[in-house]
Amino acid sequence: MKAKHWAGLTISFLFVLLVHYQIGWPSIISTWRALDAYQLTIALCLIFSSYILRSLRLYYYCHDTLKGKAGLTLKVHLQHNFFNNILPMRSGELSFPILMKRHFQIAYLKSTGILLWFRLLDMQILGLFTIFFLFTYYAVNTWLLLIVLTIILVLPLVVLRAPFINLGETLNLAPNSKLGQGIHFLNKLYSKLRPGFPQTSTAFWQSWTLTLANWLVKMLVFSWVLMAFHPMDLSLAMLGAIGGELTSILPVHGIAGIGTYEAGVTGPLIAQGQSVDDVLVAAINLHIFLLSSTALGMLLSLVLKNRANNKD
Repeated sequence: MKAKHWAGLTISFLFVLLVHYQIGWPSIISTWRALDAYQLTIALCLIFSSYILRSLRLYYYCHDTLKGKAGLTLKVHLQHNFFNNILPMRSGELSFPILMKRHFQIAYLKSTGILLWFRLLDMQILGLFTIFFLFTYYAVNTWLLLIVLTIILVLPLVVLRAPFINLGETLNLAPNSKLGQGIHFLNKLYSKLRPGFPQTSTAFWQSWTLTLANWLVKMLVFSWVLMAFHPMDLSLAMLGAIGGELTSILPVHGIAGIGTYEAGVTGPLIAQGQSVDDVLVAAINLHIFLLSSTALGMLLSLVLKNRANNKD
């Protein structure tokens, strides 16, 4: 086991102990009794609608290959989502090319390119949300925000245009130099991943629009869950929900995000004067909701699989 895996395990273990002695797990679980079952059902339905939006993003992005296989596409997404949320250090991302190869015979490198493109769009939309709330709640330099905003907006175009392709020739680098070899490696890797990037403007805008719709639904649902366990403004709850999602880019994660996800949620809220214990309880319950919906999605994927087998 790598050092960062041990670090993630340690973070999760210490977090569980901290919550046990600071608040008490029975107290946290008891807060669910006060939650309205009807509202919880609505929240689950909405979060599953975000899963459907993400599966539609994949379905229409690869429509030539996946046409007529919407149910199987949803199954692949639900299983990938489960592995990605449960396995440590984002290692669950590896399940995507494996599942795409197994069910749709799409080459590993092409599906890796597809996943990279989707993650780039996810980062862009989440980055735009983050900038908006930073500008709203924090005294961040306006010019700095504009620079970051520009980078976020043009990053997908940079990836599509690949300006480094002819960089070696432009700089007149020797092919055997370390920099020249590095650029050659990037060119070779890019050429293998490029089939997974959008080939038409329609594919670009469809994937971008569905990404935006998914994140809007997801952030609203997560914000509502936070507000259900600790009353706060919607915009403040969205700030906490975004903080939790941003922990996915950390180099070290707790097991299934335990500890690190809660830190991402509570950090921005505590900075805005919210009670530490109250927002911690809300953050833990949001994480329970996230993992529970992920597990339910995995169970649904098994039902979809069984039906597919029965049809065969």
